[in-house]
Amino acid sequence: MTNFNMQIINKILMKSTFTISCIIWGHIWAINATHGYDVPISVPGGTHILRVQNHQTNPSPKKELSGEDQRKTSANIIESRNLELKLAFMGDPRLFPFDIDCQIQEKTVKLTGAVTLEEEKTLATLLASHLIKEKEIVNLIEVRPSLSATLQAGMDTRLTELVKQRFAKSQTLRDANFEIITIRGMVSLKGQTRFQVIALEAAQAAREIPGVIAVLTQNIRLEAGNE
Repeated sequence: MTNFNMQIINKILMKSTFTISCIIWGHIWAINATHGYDVPISVPGGTHILRVQNHQTNPSPKKELSGEDQRKTSANIIESRNLELKLAFMGDPRLFPFDIDCQIQEKTVKLTGAVTLEEEKTLATLLASHLIKEKEIVNLIEVRPSLSATLQAGMDTRLTELVKQRFAKSQTLRDANFEIITIRGMVSLKGQTRFQVIALEAAQAAREIPGVIAVLTQNIRLEAGNE
């Protein structure tokens, strides 16, 4: 084989080796780009291998909200503002006793329910307009002066039940079995006992109930032999 032929063969082998090397290094680069790669560093006494991690990741494309998702998001916002308004009504002592409902619509806020005074209805409008300035407040709340008596009667009934529960915790008061009547926050006790100190215990127990403003014991009759 002549020198000329040998030169041609060597050139072909060199080109093939270069092509194969490019392919191999291309695969290695792709793997390193994902998983990282090793860099040899010469240090006194030998070679140190430094592992380089590739932290670059492709950012996920931002998800566009569909029309349905946007409606759901808007509905959630409207619901939260609705709750915010109802909590604001409950946070005002003048409106706290009343069950005021609110419906937030596209351009309006509709208030419904009942109060006892015209001033309370106006207050509801002011609170709503302060929290939701961009919408018109439509106040359909009824003014019913008789509602005050209804609310008070319900509160008195609840207080009576709470006093009974409190008396049930004491064996002495359970045995005394006093009748309990509540009118406008004033608890009236009726019954009989041998010991006046039991009437005092009952009055003190009833006084511990929030909302009770007085305890009347004049209808507790003392039996003979009381101390």
